[in-house]
Amino acid sequence: MSVCFRWSSRLVLGGVVAVAAPPLISCASTPEPAPKTAAAPVVVVGFQTPESVLFDAERDVYWVSNINGAPGDKDDNGFISKLGPDGVVIDLKFIDGAKDDITLHAPKGSCIVGDALFVADIDVVRIFSLSTGDAAGEVPITGATFLNDVACGDGKVFVTDSGLAFGESGPTPTGTDAVYAIDPTSKAVAIVTQNPDLPRPNGIIEDGGALRVVYFGAGRMDAMTFDGTETSQVTFPKGALDGIVKDGRGGFYVSSWEASAVYHVGSDGSVVELKTGLNSPADIGLDTTRNVLLVPHFSDNTVELIPLD
Repeated sequence: MSVCFRWSSRLVLGGVVAVAAPPLISCASTPEPAPKTAAAPVVVVGFQTPESVLFDAERDVYWVSNINGAPGDKDDNGFISKLGPDGVVIDLKFIDGAKDDITLHAPKGSCIVGDALFVADIDVVRIFSLSTGDAAGEVPITGATFLNDVACGDGKVFVTDSGLAFGESGPTPTGTDAVYAIDPTSKAVAIVTQNPDLPRPNGIIEDGGALRVVYFGAGRMDAMTFDGTETSQVTFPKGALDGIVKDGRGGFYVSSWEASAVYHVGSDGSVVELKTGLNSPADIGLDTTRNVLLVPHFSDNTVELIPLD
């Protein structure tokens, strides 16, 4: 593109400002605009064993679950951080297990129903007010040993049990592997599926009247009905799968510790690596307003905000 100017100039703060004025007496070529590129990731520091990041579209904030210690310890020092989309921590301990009136040991996955935040905490799903941060109830899951991820949908709250116990020698299987459904009003608990042969159910979402579950003990994603009937399966190149979110186009994003990556699952079931080089990517979230992937780095005490193309 060519543009013609007659230039005059004046000195402003030590620099020259070009001012266009008629008549046009010379022409110069100007380059076409450069193609847009995705913004650089933002890494937010200061968390304590961040396990999950949840995008809250109504309040336009991110909720970060901090285990703050070992994932199976009932130490009552877990907390939930309130993080802005710009990467600024609004309140590091918006919900704080260290407070006398709050019990929160090792928070992991969460989901929202109205003003209520439902949070997996070892063998209890705890409920908090997002207006005040106050405790608003709890749902004990009898027999559970390692509640991990939570999903809200179809009028229910779903939670996975990865079937683990943590001792001095590390995690050991307990055989309590399961998926539960909770009525958020009555707090009634029902078993969706329970089987010691399930390979440590981890991330879960509700998807159009069905469930999608990924496993930390296998590289696979199951689709199942609300009565636990498996309807389809997708396999991944590597396992230790943790978080899952919908991409808004019929597909999914899934994090893998073994691959140090986030996979994209297409609506046709195809699997490709979307982002690599991610250390301990736990229960991921997605800012659907800005198309930003939210990655908690469990072992690094950071949360990474990754703009997607």
